[in-house]
Amino acid sequence: MNSKFWLLAAFIGLAPHPAFAACDEDTIQTVSRDGDLIVLQSGASYDVDESDQSTASEWSENQDVLVCHGNKIVNMDENGESVDVSEH
Repeated sequence: MNSKFWLLAAFIGLAPHPAFAACDEDTIQTVSRDGDLIVLQSGASYDVDESDQSTASEWSENQDVLVCHGNKIVNMDENGESVDVSEH
């Protein structure tokens, strides 16, 4: 793993907010062109909140992410950028 991942993982681990405590590592398989759907290499897929679709549309396959509580995806390769999601 790259150093950005470990730095953000350490930050999230130290964060006082419990919402960041349960995050799972995964990797993007595909992102729809308009950013409304993210499919991960684990097979999980997520609908992206409308307000975050422009952000997600700029993400690329093979980027490392954290999926937190199934309602937020944090992109480790985009400096911790995050989008709100719901399971598809």
